[in-house]
Amino acid sequence: MNFLDKLVFLVGLALCCLGALGLIRSLGNLVDPGEASVWTYVLATLFLGIIPSALGLWVCRHAKRKGRRRSHESTERTILELARERSGKLTVADVAMNTSLSSSEAKEALDQLNLDRLADMDVSESGVVVYHFHGIDGDNS
Repeated sequence: MNFLDKLVFLVGLALCCLGALGLIRSLGNLVDPGEASVWTYVLATLFLGIIPSALGLWVCRHAKRKGRRRSHESTERTILELARERSGKLTVADVAMNTSLSSSEAKEALDQLNLDRLADMDVSESGVVVYHFHGIDGDNS
């Protein structure tokens, strides 16, 4: 997540906290309504508790998803650039050694690129899985 995504997430978290405080305060007033009508407190609970909390949760979820999507796109771009440098052929070890990904993350990313039909998997004579990327350095597939 970049700085803006983190800031949006924090705003959503603040909305959740304010909504929770509003909800607690409004529910306390429902137990002992005092002079105002119960409907006043029901509306206060809705507008000061439930709606801000729901909006905050939605903002947090949206920021997290956007951050994950951006991270996935960045990883994909890095792998494709590495594939271009290596004449369109990569192994899990190549990706793990040349990126910040662990070997399991590298395998998962390469498998996803295979599922997206950006690469084909072959097994070399030594038993290593090699990913061949389409349209990179003379590959006309």
